[in-house]
Amino acid sequence: MDIPSFRLLAADTEKRALLIVHGPSGAIAAEMAYPDGFTPTAVAVTEDGSRAFAAMAGSGGAGALFVLNLRSLSVYRLPVEIPHPAFFALIPGAPLAAVIEPSGTLYRLDTRDLTIRCCGQPGIVTCCAGLAVDRTGLYTIWESEAGGILACFSHCGNLLYDRLLPGVPTALCRQGETTLVLFTGADGRKGLALYRDGAAGIAPGLAWLPPGPMWPGAAALSPVGDRAYVAGEGTGTLFIFDLSRLTVTRTIDIGLPLSSLCLLPGGRYAAAVSTAGSLHLIALEQGAAQTLAADYRLAPYLAVIGGASNGAE
Repeated sequence: MDIPSFRLLAADTEKRALLIVHGPSGAIAAEMAYPDGFTPTAVAVTEDGSRAFAAMAGSGGAGALFVLNLRSLSVYRLPVEIPHPAFFALIPGAPLAAVIEPSGTLYRLDTRDLTIRCCGQPGIVTCCAGLAVDRTGLYTIWESEAGGILACFSHCGNLLYDRLLPGVPTALCRQGETTLVLFTGADGRKGLALYRDGAAGIAPGLAWLPPGPMWPGAAALSPVGDRAYVAGEGTGTLFIFDLSRLTVTRTIDIGLPLSSLCLLPGGRYAAAVSTAGSLHLIALEQGAAQTLAADYRLAPYLAVIGGASNGAE
């Protein structure tokens, strides 16, 4: 396979270090330790590829934000207190980030001024199950007594719209004008709900995974939004959906259940972390997979250095 070179940011929870992985060799180019008492919940790279952020959960419900200088390979903690970051994402085009704590409260963090503002919290008992951010808004999914809700907020935290989901959501991803939500229905079936911008009032397109023990917790959309890649715990198979027909057109055997999935620039390859913490490279067109790093215990968070990813967990 003629695989282009790439770099990934990952976190090793056993060695307590942030890693820069070179591909396709899988070589660890840098290993930067973070302090004891913290657990990474998300990693994100700035648009210019010069810095990265690692959101960490600390003891006592507190959170912390660490900055990685990707040129000098140094790590330091930002002097700002943040809540436990159950979900964290950078907002494109501005020195801002979105933080959602376990209770569902949404915050906006200014990474330049080091100020944080509470944008609001759910009016009902609910639990956030996913966050995706682009230049148009903040896209979130929530578990509720009714099953699930897709809610879109402005970058300032104002609710733009919400949609009832056809089941309990487990993950979402966003690409272009398409939002994809993975869910489990009331009958136990696992599926995808496909929402297109500008289609308010129109029921989402639905596609279903084959019956089996899979818990769909990772997905990615192709660069043009015509294909979806779905993986999860309980099976070592990656499912490829044709979104025009809403059907599975191909499967790729990975051999291990996956906890995260990240498309590489160009959309022909993907990187994934297994539930065992190993790192894998997947050739999406050839239908082949190879292990890049098996001697690490990686957290289920990946970020591409030098290119945006549309994967989500």
